[in-house]
This record gives sequence, C-alpha cells and structure tokens, in this order.
Amino acid sequence: MNHTNIKPVAEGGLLSALAVMMILISVYIPLLGIATAIIWPVPIALLGVRHGLKWSIMATVTSGVIAAMALQPLTALQMVVAFGSIGVVIGQAIRLDCSPLKTMLAASAISFLGILAVLLLGFVIMGVNPLSLQMDMINETFTQVIDMYRSTGAFSEAELANMSNLTNNSLEYLKVIMPGLMTLSAVFYALINFMATKAVLRKLGRQVRSFPPFRHWYLPRKILYIAAVTAVMYYWGNYRSVAPLDDISMNIGLLLIVLFFVQGLSLFYYLADKYNLSRLTKGIILFLTFTNAFFMEMVFFAGLWDVVFDYRKLRTPRVSD
Repeated sequence: MNHTNIKPVAEGGLLSALAVMMILISVYIPLLGIATAIIWPVPIALLGVRHGLKWSIMATVTSGVIAAMALQPLTALQMVVAFGSIGVVIGQAIRLDCSPLKTMLAASAISFLGILAVLLLGFVIMGVNPLSLQMDMINETFTQVIDMYRSTGAFSEAELANMSNLTNNSLEYLKVIMPGLMTLSAVFYALINFMATKAVLRKLGRQVRSFPPFRHWYLPRKILYIAAVTAVMYYWGNYRSVAPLDDISMNIGLLLIVLFFVQGLSLFYYLADKYNLSRLTKGIILFLTFTNAFFMEMVFFAGLWDVVFDYRKLRTPRVSD
C-alpha cells in the first residue's frame, strides 16, 4: 500500500467504526438514540474535510454495509440514505471553504432529498406510504384517548365530538403541511451536523468559516414579494377553491412564519445586547417566547416589521457599498 494512503485508511476505518457505533446506539438506546441518529454523519464529515470526497463516500458505504450486518438491512439503508449524504456534503463544502450559507443550503437540499428517498424506499419495499402509516397510528392513538375519556364519564358526547373533530382537522392540516415540515426537518438536520462538525474541527485546531453573530442575521427584503405572492395564492386557493394553490401557500406560509420568527429572535438579541439585558432577563423572555403564543406572535411580527423597515440598518451598508 502506498505510504501516503495509510493515514486516510486508518482514520477512515476509525471514523467508520465510530459512525457504525452511533447508528447502533440510535437503534438500540431509545433516548440517547434520537440525538445519535441525527449526528452520526459527523464522523463522515470529518473524514471528508481531512481527506476528501472519495474517502467520505467510501466510509458512508462501509458504515452502511457493516450496520446492515448488525441490523435489518432496510433500517441500515434508511439511516445511510437519510443522513449519510449530509456528512458527505458538509465535509466537502468545508474542505472547499464554502460559506456557511452555501454549506447549509447544499446540506439542507441533500437532507430533503434523503428524506424523500427514505419515504420512497418504504413505499417500494413495503408497499405502504410511510406518511399515511404514521397518520393512521396518530389517529388511532387519539381515538383510544377519546374512548378512554368516554369511559370516565367526565365529558359529554358533544364535548367528545368536538375533540374528535378537532383531532381530524389537525391531522388533515398536518397532511397538507407535510412538505413544509419535511423542509424544516432537513434544515434542522443540516444545521445540527454543520455546527457539530465545526465544533469538533475547532477542537482539532482547524478554523471553519462561521455564520455572523445571531444578532446580525437578517432576511433580504425580496422575501416580502414572496410573502405577497403567497397571500394571493392563499386567497385564490381558500376563497376561490383552487385546492393546489391553497396547499402550496400553506406550506410556503409555514416556512415564512419560521423565517420571520427567526428574524424576530435576531432582533431581540440585538436589542438585548444594545441595552445590556442580564442573562436572567433574556432567559425569562426567551422562555416566555417559546411557551406563550402571544409572545410568539409578538416575535413574529417584530421580525416582519424589521424586514420592512430595517430597524438595525443591516442592509444599508451593503447597499452603499
């Protein structure tokens, strides 16, 4: 073997073993497994940063094969397809010194495609739509809960009927916004893996390009045009009975709500830093924001207001340049 390949092979074997161990933990240890299932691509990303795309792909395939020997092949394949590609993309992007935004966009896109591929695999191999299966399980759970309430006699039939209608409406809404939820999940998986990979690389002495401070995050004003078009689509879909437009607008609207909410949080951090709020005060406000619907709406509208009026003047220097 060429001497120059010894180090990549050794590190590849070690990191592949670590990835396999994390996959096994994600399956056999329920509580710890949830977090491990999300971040197991980190060893793949580290290998890609240090030794290149070829080695990260080889490690991903090797991890999948070894995991398939210990688990059901379908489970291992789903884990590799859903998450392994995220590590490959993040590793290559960091190696090429891409900006954090480009890295996140690429990783989110491949993560979304991975989720779709897992759903397609489930449909092809099992002959069942995994999403419909999940919805049926949720519906069955709510039905059992309502039957339990009925057996206690604490609720009238009218109240139980209202609960049932509310549950059915919620499930129908959940089906409609599933693409938006999948998109948010893909971004979340990509962000967690990017941040974890960056943290490990910094511990190893390698500097990685970072996002600007959260208080300086902002959305481009062009997003307001997207919001306006989405509102028109919602009107035609909801009030003119154009079903596809209604579904599309609800998914885009979900993403816009999250984006404006993040912008509002960024504005809050900017103001907290400007007025030197204590950690306790910031903690209380954040707790209320994530637990109280009124505070959530305030943060959302604050983000929308900041996009319109650019209170922090973050876009002004860029325009003048």
